[in-house]
Amino acid sequence: MPMLLLLALAAMPLRGQETVAKIRESAFRHYTGGQFAEALPYFEQLIEIQGSSQSSQVQAGMERVFFNAAMCQFLTGNFTASGTAFVRYNKKYPRGTYLHESYVYIADAQRFSGQLNQAIKSYEAALRRFTYPVDLRTDIYSAIARCYLAEGDWSRAREPLHKAFESAPDSLRRGRAATLLATAYLKTLELDQIYPMVPYLLTRNSLATRSIAFNMAAIEAGDELFQEERYREAFWIHRLVYPYDEVQARTEIFLEELQRMVTEAQQSVPDPRRIMRLQEWVADTEAELQALSEQVENYDPDLHYRIARGYMEARRYREGCHLFLYLNRTGGEAHAEEALYLAFICAANVPPRSRAYGIARRYMDVYPGGEWYDALTLTAGQMYAGETNWTEVIRHFSEVLQVKPGHQAAAECLYLLGYAHFMEEQFEQTRVRMLDLQLEQRVRVQLQVLHPHPVRGQGHHHGRFQPAGVPVAVAQGLGPALGRPELPDRQQGDEHLGKSRVAAQHQPQGVLKRARVFAAAVAEQEIEVAEPLAGQREQGVADHQRHDRRRDIDGARQFATGEAVGQQRGDK
Repeated sequence: MPMLLLLALAAMPLRGQETVAKIRESAFRHYTGGQFAEALPYFEQLIEIQGSSQSSQVQAGMERVFFNAAMCQFLTGNFTASGTAFVRYNKKYPRGTYLHESYVYIADAQRFSGQLNQAIKSYEAALRRFTYPVDLRTDIYSAIARCYLAEGDWSRAREPLHKAFESAPDSLRRGRAATLLATAYLKTLELDQIYPMVPYLLTRNSLATRSIAFNMAAIEAGDELFQEERYREAFWIHRLVYPYDEVQARTEIFLEELQRMVTEAQQSVPDPRRIMRLQEWVADTEAELQALSEQVENYDPDLHYRIARGYMEARRYREGCHLFLYLNRTGGEAHAEEALYLAFICAANVPPRSRAYGIARRYMDVYPGGEWYDALTLTAGQMYAGETNWTEVIRHFSEVLQVKPGHQAAAECLYLLGYAHFMEEQFEQTRVRMLDLQLEQRVRVQLQVLHPHPVRGQGHHHGRFQPAGVPVAVAQGLGPALGRPELPDRQQGDEHLGKSRVAAQHQPQGVLKRARVFAAAVAEQEIEVAEPLAGQREQGVADHQRHDRRRDIDGARQFATGEAVGQQRGDK
């Protein structure tokens, strides 16, 4: 034996003439200092010298050497070699002090080598055989979840994530488990399972503030809920998403903090599992930053649009209006026009309407040829009519038809314009507008025959987040019904704004008939009002004719709105 020892010492490449005690001291000094690559040769030399000793005392002292040699292989990235070294330790010390840890490191080595299924089996075997403290147990559950997530199996990852969440001894690991678990439930829209995780998602240092997987899953889940018309739930999910710039900034800060923590952990008394955990988080965080810069475009404008739509569908019109106006200023050309239109729709639902009129004025000035010009101007005019502000109706529609003679709702515009003239007792202008309406309808019918395709903005899907470009909010689901501005004694059968526009394009004879009746009533009215205004009758005759005049005005109004004569007045 002394001869073998001398030969072994002579063969030592680093410290050939040192004693075993010196070798042992050097090995543990490097290991304690985190210099695992430097410590490994010393541990292997000790195993070569004393590994086969029959002395129980020597073997007891060698247990830590065998285990540390395997750890050095593992911590320097030699996972296949480390697996072999841990198996060697298990065979040498089947009841060893570090046996429970060795089983976990074998599974870790398999996971890092890409043997995911085998790693899961090894982790589960370790859990069945040993009772681990919460710190290590949390790491094991997290590692099992990582194996499933590496294969994209979010469903099977739920159980180990739940167990990691329940056993995590610190906020960082609990928050990570909560974020990944919420991501898994977002993918299947199991919202009830997400509620318990929300406090952890909203904490300052939560993984949700940095996770691309979570934030993209929330955006996709919110979109799917919106398409299913589950508007309030979609709004709630979209509010969980962190802005793109904030995710990037928080990720960069967290990466710097992790790198500092790794350096400190390596310089202090080594805690291999903590070092490994921190290094995995560093790798995850670097991957998040790379994905953010290379694979994910800035989603902030789209996110603001989704949240604003959520406010709108939840009938929180003030917030929706504010956010749409913000998006109009900051969202770029892709969102500016539509955002301004939807801001108008929201403002129209909130008193006072002066803000809605101001937004409409701004849209008309900036986008005279805009995609939503026809819808917005028709709605604004109907709002003026609903307030019986006939002067504004005349001013508004006169400008609209001058700016855009080919207005897609020209029939409705002309009809309301003529009606406003009538209410102002401007009968000649009323007759002119009704004749214009009849002419416009004839042209419209001919165009429909030649080009039987839907007009742009009527049910045409532009591939956006929702069908857009329709004339009014309720017509294609742009929002809750705005409510049709009611004219005096106007028929209540219209179900949404713009029905007259649809009738003008698809039922031209109905609108044309109403225009003819209206024009005829106006012609008769002019005859009736002439005599009392001229003062050619006695006072009693004049009073009688004024009574007849009011009766005929009511009749003309009823004709104009499609009501039966005498429906409102009865036998009076």
